[in-house]
Amino acid sequence: MKKTLIVIVPAFCLAAYLLYRHFIPDDAFIHVGYAKDLLAGRGYSFTGNRTYGSTAPLWPPLIAAVGFFAGNLIMTARVLSLVFAVASIITFYYTARLRFSEMESLAATFLLSANAYFLRWSLTGMESTAAVFFMVLLITTLYKENDGTLPRAWYILIGLAPLVRPEFYLFFFLFFLYALAVRPRRLDPFKVILAALPSLIWLAFAEAYYGTITPTTFLAKAGEPFFTLQASTLYRLLKLYLSGSLVETIFIVLAAVALAAKDKGRKQLKGTFESESILLFGFVASFYVFYGLKDVLVISRYSLVLTPPIILVAIELTRKSVRSLGISPRLSQFVLIAMIGASLFYNAAFTWVIVKPDADAFYKGFQTTYSRMAGILHDKANANSQVALSDVGLIGVYSGCRVDDLNGLVDKDRFRYATSEEFINSEKPEFLITRGEVDLNKLRCSLTQIYEASLPGFGINSTHPVEVRMFRASWTN
Repeated sequence: MKKTLIVIVPAFCLAAYLLYRHFIPDDAFIHVGYAKDLLAGRGYSFTGNRTYGSTAPLWPPLIAAVGFFAGNLIMTARVLSLVFAVASIITFYYTARLRFSEMESLAATFLLSANAYFLRWSLTGMESTAAVFFMVLLITTLYKENDGTLPRAWYILIGLAPLVRPEFYLFFFLFFLYALAVRPRRLDPFKVILAALPSLIWLAFAEAYYGTITPTTFLAKAGEPFFTLQASTLYRLLKLYLSGSLVETIFIVLAAVALAAKDKGRKQLKGTFESESILLFGFVASFYVFYGLKDVLVISRYSLVLTPPIILVAIELTRKSVRSLGISPRLSQFVLIAMIGASLFYNAAFTWVIVKPDADAFYKGFQTTYSRMAGILHDKANANSQVALSDVGLIGVYSGCRVDDLNGLVDKDRFRYATSEEFINSEKPEFLITRGEVDLNKLRCSLTQIYEASLPGFGINSTHPVEVRMFRASWTN
């Protein structure tokens, strides 16, 4: 086993570096911006703007703490992403071994490390791989609770998970609901308190410091009421799920069909839904139901946290179907090898045809262009300059300007206004960057264009060319 992991981990790190050594999403710079303000003594803020604009409030302080010694904050964030990716791979193997054979556990580990989205986000500076790591720890908790071997302090550790990704509030609710329904006598109320403690401390801080416990990111991305599901949202969610877990889903369906076709298999299939796998199904279903009903634009880094439970369900159902069909152990290993091979082939093709070209286009277009604009602003701006725009991360970190966020992710004042134009007219920024989302005719200022560029698109689901323009604004009053 150790020899196999010694091969998997370096190969994974090398692939991440060769494929995505330049790709950094703009949201990573938002985390770095918060970390930069923390180190500069401006508090938990972004370019001096005290706003609860991070749904991963543990991530910027972690970047700041490590970056204090390392120096380069963006490199620190990227290395942390990779460290958590490697930790996820190693921990996932040991977690799988709690339920599966070594061959099955290695197959599960291969499936995680080969996942195209896991590879894409592993060197970005985002908290996504940390979320995967905490999901693995939560599954470990699920598996080991039967043994009663987990110390109470463990629950403080997994209690940090909601401070990395907010979906863990939902997952924790399902986890403890499951524990209450399946083994109520073993549910220790003190463990529930310990798991909730980190979140309670943070929420108390957020209420005192920001005046709210609701992140502005949630208001911006999930502000709609429930039951606003649209066909386009459903299609996008389905596409996202299948693109990230196509091979596992095929094996789940084939295994379920094989089990349903036999009397003995039907009993095993029923047993699956009476075991811990029902909770793993619940994690996946609750994520898509919640965001679907909220009509949220979900991207791959949000759903990455679901990869471990999907893989484990695929391994379990495949094992049960193989046993139900009476397949020999040698042929069973061939099935696992086929699963690994199919995953490697699909994810390699998906990465090469779609994911890597998109990341390269983002780097050559968005990152290069916005870095150039940040440099222009840095040269032209003064200490009190403000810039209004929708993509605030890179500009906020390197321009030296205070940002007026048109999306409201790191600027709570945006939600006081019905439109971006009203917000801009009120804030009167010296600079404006727009990619067509602002009606310039509604601004009460004169504009002088100082930069223009054409970008190939803003992501896999937004590939149309985008014209970006930067203006200097002159306000009469």
